[in-house]
Amino acid sequence: MPQFYISSSSISQNRCTIDGENFHHLVTVRRARINDEVLLRLDSGMQLVGRIIEIGKSSLTAEIIEQRKTARQSVSITLCAGLLKGKKFDLVIQKSAEIGVSTIIPIITERTVPELSNTAERKVARWKKIALEASKQSMRADVMGIETITSFRTLIAAIASPRLLAHPGRDCTALREYAQRIPKPSGLHLAIGPEGGFSEQEISLARAHGWEPVHFGLTQMRSETAAIVLPALLIYELSARDED
Repeated sequence: MPQFYISSSSISQNRCTIDGENFHHLVTVRRARINDEVLLRLDSGMQLVGRIIEIGKSSLTAEIIEQRKTARQSVSITLCAGLLKGKKFDLVIQKSAEIGVSTIIPIITERTVPELSNTAERKVARWKKIALEASKQSMRADVMGIETITSFRTLIAAIASPRLLAHPGRDCTALREYAQRIPKPSGLHLAIGPEGGFSEQEISLARAHGWEPVHFGLTQMRSETAAIVLPALLIYELSARDED
């Protein structure tokens, strides 16, 4: 059974009230019954095990029978991803949540194809739902965040933490070399362009604002592939230092 995210305010006297979409999913989709156990996750990252003791018409009550402390990922990766055609961006969101990306910032670049003037809010709402479901299924301690769509120019001027720009140019630092060289950061932003990548003007502008272009091997990946593989490599390289 997947876990369900709840707020601490839903718990009183060691009992938890579950309603809304979580109730619908448990009762209608998963056919939960009295005495079934359910995994619950608080905003703090604490995981709870509850036993269902009452099911009503619009909510159920679970008795908390166990608390489990779980470790959070030691480095926060924010993926600044260029918007993609079709449902490719949906895939990026789903897989990013699974590998441990903390937040996604959708960005509009010079080569962005999708037109979002009338659908931006609706798309962000759908992406948040995808992120929530993927976070549940991958048993994350938190829900991956989805920020509002922003322009590339606005983004690069606003970020002050360590920041990388994915670019296949041979004059760029290798991703692994960068990850092994820098002191381990608590947070890092990684920007990946849309189909066709970033323009030369965008790369120059990013460099001027302190972003470091990095390349990632001998082949050129599709944007949706890079947006999944590169954060995973960064998380692996940086998290490996926890074992030192």
